[in-house]
Amino acid sequence: MFSSGAKNSIASLALAVMAVIFACAFEEMVPKAFGVGLPLLLMAAVLESSRGLTFGTALFVVACGAAEDAISHLPAMTSISYFVLAALLTRRSKAPLAVFALAYPAYQLWLWVWMSGLGGAVFTRMLVAFPLGVAAAAAVSAAGGFLHREASVG
Repeated sequence: MFSSGAKNSIASLALAVMAVIFACAFEEMVPKAFGVGLPLLLMAAVLESSRGLTFGTALFVVACGAAEDAISHLPAMTSISYFVLAALLTRRSKAPLAVFALAYPAYQLWLWVWMSGLGGAVFTRMLVAFPLGVAAAAAVSAAGGFLHREASVG
């Protein structure tokens, strides 16, 4: 999404901002199952980091984490720290698809460790999070590929 050309950089920035805004809106509109919603921001961050880790990508990952903290009413840096960790693991992994599949259930565990308000339902949340994470990863991957082709960005 982020390249070196000036004209292309402005288009990349606009696309990244729109992606964060639309992912936030869609996450808020979709009903949650057992307190677990669609992880569009997480999957966008993980997908973008799998394409290459640049300064612009790092900013995008942090912006996605900050947006998730804001819409989920989480303390600052809760999601940002996990999103950065997931992005680094995706980039370093020899199997990024496995990271895609496990990122959201692991995020539920991350929230349970750092937040006391989740109670004992962490395993139910992880079981629900797995298919939702896979579905969100497929949707974000398809939409991201389409946007990269059609917008001629990246």
